[in-house]
Amino acid sequence: MRELLSKKLNLSVKFLSPFKGKMSRKLMFWFLLISIIPLYIAGIFIYQSNLDVLTKQSQSRLVSVVKLKNQYLSNMINNYLKDINYLVHNETTGIFLSELTNVYQGNKNNIRSFKWEMVYDKFSQHLLEFRNNRGYQDILLFDLSGTILFSANTNTELGREFFERLEPKSRFKQAFSKAIKTGHVIFTDFEINNQNQVNAYLLQIITDQLGDKVGLAAIPFPYKTLSKVLRDQLNMGKTQDTYLIGQDKIMRTQSRFSGHNAILKQLVDTQASQDWLKALTSKQTNENAKIKVYTDYRGVEVLGSWDTLIIADKSLAIINEIDWSEISEPITKMKESLITTGLISVGIVFIVVLIVAHSISGSLTHSVSDISSSSSQIDATMSQQASVSQSLTSSITEITSTINELDTTAKNNTKQAENIINETEQGKKLAEQGSIKIASTVEDMSKLKDEMTAITEQIDSLNVQIQEISNITYMVLELADQTRMLSLNAAVEAIRSGEHGAGFKVVAKEIRNLSDESKRSAKQIGQLLRDIQKSMTTTMTSTSNSVKTMNKSVDISSEISETFNSLAQTYIGTANDLEQIVQNIKQETLSIKQVYDAMVSIQQGQSENTRGFKQVQENIINLGNVAKRLKDMV
Repeated sequence: MRELLSKKLNLSVKFLSPFKGKMSRKLMFWFLLISIIPLYIAGIFIYQSNLDVLTKQSQSRLVSVVKLKNQYLSNMINNYLKDINYLVHNETTGIFLSELTNVYQGNKNNIRSFKWEMVYDKFSQHLLEFRNNRGYQDILLFDLSGTILFSANTNTELGREFFERLEPKSRFKQAFSKAIKTGHVIFTDFEINNQNQVNAYLLQIITDQLGDKVGLAAIPFPYKTLSKVLRDQLNMGKTQDTYLIGQDKIMRTQSRFSGHNAILKQLVDTQASQDWLKALTSKQTNENAKIKVYTDYRGVEVLGSWDTLIIADKSLAIINEIDWSEISEPITKMKESLITTGLISVGIVFIVVLIVAHSISGSLTHSVSDISSSSSQIDATMSQQASVSQSLTSSITEITSTINELDTTAKNNTKQAENIINETEQGKKLAEQGSIKIASTVEDMSKLKDEMTAITEQIDSLNVQIQEISNITYMVLELADQTRMLSLNAAVEAIRSGEHGAGFKVVAKEIRNLSDESKRSAKQIGQLLRDIQKSMTTTMTSTSNSVKTMNKSVDISSEISETFNSLAQTYIGTANDLEQIVQNIKQETLSIKQVYDAMVSIQQGQSENTRGFKQVQENIINLGNVAKRLKDMV
């Protein structure tokens, strides 16, 4: 009895520990190795390829956005530079500032005198109209000492020195001195005034008709417009941020994460700012294609790009960044899905290895045992195997369903990416159509400019002819005066002749009347000619201004056309990147489909195993019954 119990106990230990033998351990090792290595290699390849594509796409979008913003701001700055050049080279501006300086100094540095009002009324109209037409907040005129002599904004305190409320190392004060010394357009850089507002100006020297320096003109720089353009996210993402820094690595505009208090206070000593300063020192301002992943001023890992913005004599950096966590979020989720799928696959393989090893070990054990004494134990074992097989079949069914859902999700992602490609193609077509229409507009405006130039030339010719007629009229006036004098002399001679000169006296009187009438007519003609000449001068001036405005419109339209062309190229690049992503998603879908087919095959095989276990159980029961009947017969 003890021997039988010991034999059964040893058999149970072998059943519960099928991996003690060398053959079972080797079988489990090779099964796991063959199944894990392909899954691991495929997962790494899919993860790395998708990460590379997503990184390249993000890099391309960052570079495109920073270049687009730089181009827009550069066009705006160029318009401001043209405006201040127009103001300082306008002869009226130089005369106006010279007269204001003379009145101010002659009135013992007092402002708002009667003479000042006369000069202001005479010359200020063109500056006020220019301010209103261009939408500037203010236009300032300074004398060489820094005293404000004119402001288009009535709230400005005239007659005070602008430097009074500035610090000794004020950027405005330094720029003022530099503008007087060089004669070039100088950008003051950004400063915060006593009202906690950010100010900046464009300065340029003004000369009189003799070329002597009489003062400076200042135009406020549009800081709010600059900040608005930089803050525009352009659908880049929730953490996308664009801000401006100077060569001292200090923020010039606020970041969306730092707020207004960081302006001119926050130090940005990052890889992007260091690379920009190196490129600026070596005069390679187009190195923004070398974007990197680095830590920003907050200590957060970001993907960043930069470009150089030039404002007159100053070079600033536009920094464009987006958090790396936001960029890599889809890849991280995919990585988690691959890890989950791999663990499930390893679990399935482990269970299969367990079943196969257990089956082999059980077969060897049953072959050396007595069939009659072990039939009941084999029956229990087969029942347990059938139960495990059914549980495994359910697990495989759930795993197959999960993989099928992953396949559906991948197909939906493919459709969404293809829809985005179609929308990108439509955007490219619209940009190309806009470029064609702008080009047509530029051509029509150029023709109109040529026609207005021809009209100006005809008016010049007509003005010369009117001047010749005026000269002839002046000669008629002189002839009329001489004729009157001759008629007076003739009348005197007729009086001296007495009765013999009475008829000659009547003739002399008629000649005098005729000369008077000719003189009045000549004066009227001269007055009419002067009125016509004045009207033609006004018309010519208006036509010349229209030609200048037309030239500006042609230049602006050309710049818009170039912007449309650049936008079309950006759409093309984005479409190519999206097509690459679609191909990767399709490859991932194919891999998931292959895994799904393999799981279906495993499920079918497991179902066959379950049916086999039941059949074996039935055969063992029959074998036990036969053994029992033989025992009874014996």
